[in-house]
Amino acid sequence: RHEINKLKEAVAHRQQTIQDFGTVTMNDTELWIPFSEDFKKNMSAGSTPVIALTPNQFVQLIISEKNESGFRVRAASSVKNLNIDWLAVMKTTTQPETSQDIGTSLPPELKNQLKVPEEEKQKLMNYWNRQMAEIETRGKAE
Repeated sequence: RHEINKLKEAVAHRQQTIQDFGTVTMNDTELWIPFSEDFKKNMSAGSTPVIALTPNQFVQLIISEKNESGFRVRAASSVKNLNIDWLAVMKTTTQPETSQDIGTSLPPELKNQLKVPEEEKQKLMNYWNRQMAEIETRGKAE
């Protein structure tokens, strides 16, 4: 039982890599790039991702600011119609789902199919106990 609980805990708190990406056009010397709502929702609190930039021209770029909302790109000199492909990546730990969380995320018709009435549970327990008693009786007789 202890091993099962350890496995459940490990699965519930697994680490995963999340990413956001896109292509933007920059004019002038700086541009703010916001992260998608889905990416922001899955970010670990207080963490910022690693960001990679690929411009379509030879230009010097830096990421001058980044936070949970997005990041700012600055060019060494003014640019016009500079296309930048970007990728933001980070590791995050998933939060464990409680049985209540799981129940609320299931469609009602599926949730109803997964519920086992107490009387059915009792029938299964009685059957199991009878089977175990028979096995035990056979073992003593041999």
